[in-house]
Amino acid sequence: MQHRRATVAFVVLAVLLSSCKKEKSAAEQASEDARAVAMVEAAQDAPPPPVPLEPQPITSADVEKYGLYGTGCTLVPAAQAGGDPVLVVNDKRGVMKVGGKFITFAADPGSTPLALGAVSHYVGKAQSVFIQPQPGDGSRLGEESVRWDGNVLVRDAHDQVVYTMAGQIVCGG
Repeated sequence: MQHRRATVAFVVLAVLLSSCKKEKSAAEQASEDARAVAMVEAAQDAPPPPVPLEPQPITSADVEKYGLYGTGCTLVPAAQAGGDPVLVVNDKRGVMKVGGKFITFAADPGSTPLALGAVSHYVGKAQSVFIQPQPGDGSRLGEESVRWDGNVLVRDAHDQVVYTMAGQIVCGG
């Protein structure tokens, strides 16, 4: 809102200053007016700055309390190898914990399959999640689990990146 006011003030100032100069033809004035209107409209249509997400670790107590166990995948940040994940996904949904509350994302069935029903894209009300494992078959962890190095990217409703994290993507039962 403040950005719009500053833009409008700039346009008004430009119009006032331009009135001190020699008179313009009707075509010149119409051209300047159109340019000023276009500047104001562009400022109003610009997306707001992105608001970064700061996901919190999803603990085993969270998994139990919210029934997040079962077949699917998790992302554990590289900086916390062996720690709690910041993303849990399965064939139907994905969840992240932000500010002590869970954000839920629906699985995009048209996206690339990962493993065990999990997919590479999940969509929420205000954000979308993209899971990007490194190419290849990953590393086997026992009989039912696979691990990849990879990234998670979260975009807001304006397609702006609000979170990105490198880590280990682990899929298993």
